[in-house]
Amino acid sequence: MPVHDTQTQQEPWACALSLCCSPRRSKTGTASGKKDAVNKQAMSMKEVGAPHPLLSRAGEGEKLPIGHLRLSVAQTGGGFEVIELSGAATPTPHLHRERDELFYILQGSYSFVLGHEPVVAPQGAFAFVPQGTRHGFAAEPDSEALLFIIPGGLEGFFRELGGGLAAGKPDGEIRAELAGKYDSFPDPN
Repeated sequence: MPVHDTQTQQEPWACALSLCCSPRRSKTGTASGKKDAVNKQAMSMKEVGAPHPLLSRAGEGEKLPIGHLRLSVAQTGGGFEVIELSGAATPTPHLHRERDELFYILQGSYSFVLGHEPVVAPQGAFAFVPQGTRHGFAAEPDSEALLFIIPGGLEGFFRELGGGLAAGKPDGEIRAELAGKYDSFPDPN
């Protein structure tokens, strides 16, 4: 799968905004968003509620093993979530069937595998991963990025990953146990 360069297209933030604010159809033919079966598993509608205006300041948010949860599904009504990535997260190739991911590199650089193509995303770059796309990434030391997950619903995965790591379980074992539970499926091929 080719990785598209956006130099001749519209601003990447405009694409991200259109993803967050327009209805999408999943590959299963159901409307993506709060009513997806996968979202129901990750969170109940009662827990989500209606979104409300808020400000998330630097350093705020729940600590996760990969960074800070800056905006949760509860805060956005399930439409999306934002995680500020920091540290040495290196997930093996995987895919999400019902979620898009958008990475914005704040500092340093990240190496991605998008499909089967390796790419490097330096500071200021965007990496868009549409649902169903095999991907993995690794951060260079002292790198940071914002990860937008659309629709939201992966924060529970990172909570359980953190709990398993704190209990001394190996990363690969935890990911295998969580495979599919939060719309995250290993794809080593």
